Amino acid sequence: MNLNLKRLYHVCNPERACLDGNLPSRQWRIRSIDIGERQGAVLLSNDRAAGLIEFSSLNIPADLNEVDELTRTGAAIGWVAVVTNAHLADPEIGRIVRTRCVSYIRLPAAAEMIAQELDRAYETSAADANEQRSASTGALTMIGACAAMNDARAAIRRAAEHERPVTIVGESGSGRRLTASSIHLGSARREGPFVSIDCAAYAPERLEMELFGDEEASAGNGDQDKSGGKKP
Repeated sequence: MNLNLKRLYHVCNPERACLDGNLPSRQWRIRSIDIGERQGAVLLSNDRAAGLIEFSSLNIPADLNEVDELTRTGAAIGWVAVVTNAHLADPEIGRIVRTRCVSYIRLPAAAEMIAQELDRAYETSAADANEQRSASTGALTMIGACAAMNDARAAIRRAAEHERPVTIVGESGSGRRLTASSIHLGSARREGPFVSIDCAAYAPERLEMELFGDEEASAGNGDQDKSGGKKP
């Protein structure tokens, strides 16, 4: 057996699966997980891997609890969902796709597109469940192996892939700054500085000016600093 092959888990109902002929066979070691057996989680290894969830072959909603358990247990796997527009409109499927999957593919899908998405998912998958990333200030580690922590790691990986604003909500001490740092370290901007600003240190009426500058000052006669804010 070629140990250099990349691992791929294909989650489906074998009797209704239609993607077998479109899955990439070169450079991949494919293991099919029959969703109906309800024991797929025990088949997942700790090795780096990609996973393909063929929602179009599943019995909805009967199989969703098993999919939920699989993606929780395999949080280090780069999951790709194969869906239709109707699947994306389902709240539970939408939650799984948003929080557990690296990306999704709408049917019908060409074999080339499937191969590209699986390659990307494999590259973004964690080497193990205890993912660690290094920063200039030291190593950042999110400790824990419960379902909630697995959900958090999956959400962080997904947020890091996009150039979108992210709102992190939590009580003091819940790890908001660590979460923000982890998103930064997983993003394309990881080589740049991570800048933390304590918004609570400013009065509400001054916060916008401190962050974005003062339009009146910018249009004035030079009584602003280089960042656009007024000089004290």
